[in-house]
Amino acid sequence: MCEKTARKYLRYGLLPSEMKKPRTYWKREDIFANVWPKVTELLESNQGLEAKTIFEYLQRENPDRFQDS
Repeated sequence: MCEKTARKYLRYGLLPSEMKKPRTYWKREDIFANVWPKVTELLESNQGLEAKTIFEYLQRENPDRFQDS
């Protein structure tokens, strides 16, 4: 740690983890939020399913929502 950074923490009397500010910038919505119950249902019924197989299923069911990219 450089001296300047150490002085800053001493001046504020806070740890580096306490200096973090909450995010205020835009975040994307979770596109899996609406289908997650179905995903868990699929995994519970067949634990051998791979992620790619589940994603292909979601693409067939919701072609406008899940693209390859």
